[in-house]
Amino acid sequence: MSAAPEKPAPIQLVINTDKLSATPSVLKTRADAAVCKALAEYMKVDEVENFQAELSARRWRKHGVSVEGTVSADIIQPCVVTLEPVRTHISEAVQARFLPASMFERDKRAEQEIVIDPLAEDPPEAFDGREIDLGLLLLEHLALGIDPYPRAPGAELPPSLTPDTDIPEKPANPFQILARLRDKFDS
Repeated sequence: MSAAPEKPAPIQLVINTDKLSATPSVLKTRADAAVCKALAEYMKVDEVENFQAELSARRWRKHGVSVEGTVSADIIQPCVVTLEPVRTHISEAVQARFLPASMFERDKRAEQEIVIDPLAEDPPEAFDGREIDLGLLLLEHLALGIDPYPRAPGAELPPSLTPDTDIPEKPANPFQILARLRDKFDS
């Protein structure tokens, strides 16, 4: 049995790396109603409205590509308490670097040890060919901005579902209980 094919991204923004220079090229995209509906299904939210992205792409390290910009959208999700629709505006910064996959293979052979610095910039992504589809990059950054537990203004859990705030008395140490039993039987 073969694995199910991956669902294609509902939005594509393809750049040709051969046409880039050190001067940034501005890329803009805005989703129509059909694409917004596909985005909502893909992101598993009720609705996506006003999806748009503005990016600048330029040549980086002679063969690579640097992309920076923003992605934004208005989404509607159900409140986790009342199930009322909650509208949220998302605006996320996008920053990514890409290098040809052949450069990664050369680096892997030269490097014997892997060093991870949590404060360093993210490593560049690999790409093959002369085109890069930035659609998944946009979706990834949009997904990072979605609140996993949206609440309508003023929505609160009923008191019967909230945990008690009264802290129970600290249970006795089991050795103290045994000591009391020993003292009781010794007397």
